[in-house]
Amino acid sequence: MGYRLREGVLFCRVEGRVIMLDIRANRYFAHGDSAEKAFLGLFDPDGTADRDEIAIAHLIDRDVLERHPDSSDRYSGPERLQTAPDWLLPGERPVSIWLVARVILSLCRASMDARLKSLASIKRSLARRRSTVIGDPSRRDYESYEAIAAAFERTEFLFSPADRCLPRSLAFVAVCNKVGLAPRLIFGVKTNPFVAHCWVQTDERILYDHSPEANLFTPILAL
Repeated sequence: MGYRLREGVLFCRVEGRVIMLDIRANRYFAHGDSAEKAFLGLFDPDGTADRDEIAIAHLIDRDVLERHPDSSDRYSGPERLQTAPDWLLPGERPVSIWLVARVILSLCRASMDARLKSLASIKRSLARRRSTVIGDPSRRDYESYEAIAAAFERTEFLFSPADRCLPRSLAFVAVCNKVGLAPRLIFGVKTNPFVAHCWVQTDERILYDHSPEANLFTPILAL
């Protein structure tokens, strides 16, 4: 009998600690030393880590792990997510009033989703919408991204960006999807003190981050 992460549970390592995210419950959490050691032992490629069955049972009780019939309980770690190395600068050209109106509507919808939906539900919604993007969703149209970012700047008198990274990032992705673009929504964490944050990026550039402090966070989830 082996073990695997429960569906919807993700993790990353930050400054030597394991930080976990349960997207079903919108909950970030960490473990005590014994549980964390037992958890990391499941990833030991040599199988030499001491098995602490009590700590593993604790992880199962906390809905982090589940038993699995596969006899091997060593599996790969989290997806190797990277923060984009460069930043997008909003365009200086005039912004269409229709684009600003679309941004405002998307911000209203995203604010509701951020309050009422779990991250698991948001993940499903984003996947459905991405599947409807016409054309190549991986294309890099940075002129369009610049115009959208500039339109978001015009809305800050209505929707303060302070402590609103999730609804603003959701809205940014939604507006991009409407014009055939599909950037990624990235969630990251840092410790001492613990802070969670999210932003929008392609592989090459951070497209939208109100902080802008994305490079200070370790990615834990990409949608």
